[in-house]
Amino acid sequence: MNIVWYYTAIYASPIPSNRHHLWDHLRDIRNQIRGSWLLIGNFNDIIFASEVSRGQFNSSRACLMPDIMNACGVMDLEMVGGSFTWRKIIQAGGHVRKNAS
Repeated sequence: MNIVWYYTAIYASPIPSNRHHLWDHLRDIRNQIRGSWLLIGNFNDIIFASEVSRGQFNSSRACLMPDIMNACGVMDLEMVGGSFTWRKIIQAGGHVRKNAS
């Protein structure tokens, strides 16, 4: 028995307004795939407020990622390891940290 699956590596634009091109492209790819699909990489986005430390959480932007996941029939695999995957030094020696899915 042959098992067919597809793999797509992602690096989404760090500019939120440019990500809609990726979302549209992933929807198009999903329509052509007949089998299991693994997307892996950096979507440069977060879904939950708990994924931000000392930074701003944009709830309207955060709802886009679950929408594309539903449209593509994919699920988020739980992260193992540190809570945050990205950080930036800000004034007074503090850090903005995010778990950028």
